[in-house]
Amino acid sequence: MKKKLIIGGTVGILVLVAAYTLWANNNQIPTVEAFIVEESMYQEVVSTIGYVAYEKEVVVSTQVGGILLSVFHEAGDRVDELTPLVSIDDNDAKNNYEDLQTSLKLAQARLADYQSGYGNNRNTIALQREVLNKESAGIEITKAQLQDQISKTTVLVEEGVSPRIELDNLLDQQAQLDQSIKTITARQEALADPGYTARELSASVEAAKDSIKRAEEDLEKYNIKSPISGVILERYVKEGELVGPGQNIMKIASDARKFVVVALDESYLPNINIGQEATLVTDLYKVKGRIEEIAPAINRETGTVDIKVEILENLEVFLQNMTLRVDLTPITFDKALVVPGNYLVENGGLKVYTLNEANQVEAIQVEVYNRNLPMVYITSGLKKGMTILNPDGFEAGMTVSKKAEGVEGP
Repeated sequence: MKKKLIIGGTVGILVLVAAYTLWANNNQIPTVEAFIVEESMYQEVVSTIGYVAYEKEVVVSTQVGGILLSVFHEAGDRVDELTPLVSIDDNDAKNNYEDLQTSLKLAQARLADYQSGYGNNRNTIALQREVLNKESAGIEITKAQLQDQISKTTVLVEEGVSPRIELDNLLDQQAQLDQSIKTITARQEALADPGYTARELSASVEAAKDSIKRAEEDLEKYNIKSPISGVILERYVKEGELVGPGQNIMKIASDARKFVVVALDESYLPNINIGQEATLVTDLYKVKGRIEEIAPAINRETGTVDIKVEILENLEVFLQNMTLRVDLTPITFDKALVVPGNYLVENGGLKVYTLNEANQVEAIQVEVYNRNLPMVYITSGLKKGMTILNPDGFEAGMTVSKKAEGVEGP
């Protein structure tokens, strides 16, 4: 009997303990996660996809036509500035160059011969001019005397004293004298000025030199060299092919600098500046970038503006037209009250929960800069040092306790 009483008492105690435990659990004040509001940097990151572009692209073209004798490089090869790219058959151009050299030698020889006899030529021409001048002066005197005879004879013929034939003979003599004067004038004009002839011969020498210089420049056009240092993107021709003037042969890109071109929504434009840092992201790399250029106009169809971001690291891994993500930070606040976005409650406006002196949940109205981010900038309603509560499972008016630091939960 005594044993049964002991067992019964034990069971009763266990029931009481269980009932108390159940009651205690049902009436335990719940704990809640808390967040202390502090000032920190707030940033909004904008991500957009762009493509890699090299610093400069140059399409190399021919200036002359002919058969391609050699093509020295393939697409993908690296070349330095002035590296030979192709050579074109230049036999005809070389023959023309040699002919021009021969013409120059002949012109120089003529000038030298003339200059060696320049003194004699000058004296001879001066003497000839003196003789012609004297002859012309004599004819002018004779012509003046003849004119007097013609005047007198004309009067006598009109009076019937002299026959008409005498006047006709005098007029014939006058016509002969006029012709003689014309002949002398022509001979005077035909006498070359020695200085003028020397200038003509010198000019022919200079013209021959200019022709040779142009021929040398033309010869250089048959051997095409790279205008820049970089990588060959495309090759359009092959050896043995007939090309014409102006035909494209290769495309070369300068890859000393590389950029990513992205289209950014125009709404971010007021907060984007040249020199601003960016982050470039691929599956394997995350490197630094810097805004180098902002397009001067907005695309009206897309509402975007093109931004060129220079790649600052690991340039060798970024190839032409490769796509990658560009992260920009157009909005930054140095001292902002930033809280987790999941601490906001949307109930008649945005609110956060705090704990009053009676350990009851209390709602405070707040305003934010951007609701749609993991960490939210509170523009009004909170102060530095305030504690806000995680609203998950709680409502305003409930009695709760803050979770002790380092405690995971009840």
